[in-house]
Amino acid sequence: MKSAAASMRAFSAVLALAGAACAAEEQQAFSALIIDQQDVTTHVRNVTFRPDAVNQGIAQPGTLSGWRGYAEVTIPWQKIRRIDLLVIDQRYNAWVTMRDATRMPLRIEAANTSYMGTNDYGGVYVISTARVRSIIFDEPEK
Repeated sequence: MKSAAASMRAFSAVLALAGAACAAEEQQAFSALIIDQQDVTTHVRNVTFRPDAVNQGIAQPGTLSGWRGYAEVTIPWQKIRRIDLLVIDQRYNAWVTMRDATRMPLRIEAANTSYMGTNDYGGVYVISTARVRSIIFDEPEK
């Protein structure tokens, strides 16, 4: 039977590994093609999401957050291949295509949110989520 101290050390080690994995995930730089509502395509590096007050709670760096039914969920960007946004009556519905080719609908609250990053010319790129048609993430670097 393990002692309580040994169990606590093992639990602390697991927490440290989980924290390190989360920190590495947050530091991962994402690049993507962003297609706006006018079909203008821009390659953006170091993509980040700027949430509004509604999304501040669940929004995490490098994730897409939204609702599947009544459940609030987040999906890490490294698992997403493509996000297609449909705006219907001020509601944002997304079709998320995963890297394994599965597709799922997701309802997102994105009225005052934006995506930002660096364009291919070295300048700043900022776009309101309301103006985004699709985001196609580059393959992650190995």
